Amino acid sequence: MKKLLIFLSILSISCSSDKTENKTSSQDSLQNNQISQEAKSLDKVQASADTVSFENIKIKPGDLVPDFSAQDENSKIRKLSDLRGKKNLMLIFFRGYWWPHCKRQLANLSNFKFAKDVEIWAISVESPESSLAYKNSSREKGQIIPFHLLWDKDNKITKNFGILDPRYIGSGKEGIPYASTYVINKEGVVTFANILLNYKSRPSINKVLSSINKL
Repeated sequence: MKKLLIFLSILSISCSSDKTENKTSSQDSLQNNQISQEAKSLDKVQASADTVSFENIKIKPGDLVPDFSAQDENSKIRKLSDLRGKKNLMLIFFRGYWWPHCKRQLANLSNFKFAKDVEIWAISVESPESSLAYKNSSREKGQIIPFHLLWDKDNKITKNFGILDPRYIGSGKEGIPYASTYVINKEGVVTFANILLNYKSRPSINKVLSSINKL
């Protein structure tokens, strides 16, 4: 009889433990599911807010772009006004050669043949020396960058366009622009602008080409 009571006592403890474990497991599963749903919701929010509102941008479609100048990879001065009446301009603002998505964008642009009346300038805080080194390095790897890489010294041009990314203020990385693509026609007017919050995203080249072909 005594042995039977001990057995029943042990069985009761075991069942109680199993119920506790099952309850904990159920709670963990519910919590994980909630976290998963929250993550999916956050992804949707980020996707819907991928493009920066033009309300906070200084230069937007339809605006006449004020003249600006910058040194290219050969330290030659390039002026927007020199293109007036002659060429349309695709202006790319990128972070730098340290960022793989920027390098991929430059490489993709290099693989396209644009019309003779289209000029491409890619602009960043990278110095002329750094840009020339990048071009030479790319050439050695079989990738020719056929357009000019401009130096936005002190972020002057980026600030004038109003596309500095405020998320980096106080991070020690001030001066990083939104990933931005502009098309400026021969009259100096913006006909296309794509300004992205997602630093990994870039507009498709076909989308940009479509805007250029309408000029």
